[in-house]
Amino acid sequence: MSNASAMKEHSAREVQKLIGNKYDLYWAAVRNGFYLPKLKSSILTEEYIEDVIHRRVLCPMYSEIRLKPCPAPPDKETLIRHVKTYARSKNKSTGIDDTHIPDKKWLLDFLSTYSPDCEIFHKSYVAPPRVVAAQDETKVSLPADFMKDLPAPRRKAKSKRLQMITKQKSEGRLDRMKQMQEKFKKEYLKEKNRLDARKHEADKKRHARQQRQ
Repeated sequence: MSNASAMKEHSAREVQKLIGNKYDLYWAAVRNGFYLPKLKSSILTEEYIEDVIHRRVLCPMYSEIRLKPCPAPPDKETLIRHVKTYARSKNKSTGIDDTHIPDKKWLLDFLSTYSPDCEIFHKSYVAPPRVVAAQDETKVSLPADFMKDLPAPRRKAKSKRLQMITKQKSEGRLDRMKQMQEKFKKEYLKEKNRLDARKHEADKKRHARQQRQ
């Protein structure tokens, strides 16, 4: 499939016969040569696939894929940063945000295809150790001098974690889930407004065609 394929309008009935849902659309895009992330990836919405097909977001074709070894890849956050850096250099969008993320293999294959000189493909590259963000680290409340001058325990066997630490971890996870929920709500409203605007524009065009007829 050419990168500059001409667009053609099809009737809804014609499309529905072959593409009835997101699953059909995904495999239709794959059959046309688009190298999409895994179907279970959070980025794989119907809107994303449509944007890929219409070249509104950057996505490689199977014919473009070139693989390079990366025995010790970094975490997803680092890969996404490299992907976005490349996309910005080409004035392109990726469709990736906090709630819409491709699988790790797709990110690696994207970079090895479009950015083969990226540092992660250097022979000497080793991913840096993951650093726990301050907001993700579990906090336990104790008197100010409670921990002062305490010796390290002589523990021979792995012991059960303190309940107060487990409790704090659970509460921390709940707080992060609430934050993610708020973020998802904002992303949902943003996406809904985008789709409403596209629908409004499509209705205007359809109305204009009807008037001309």
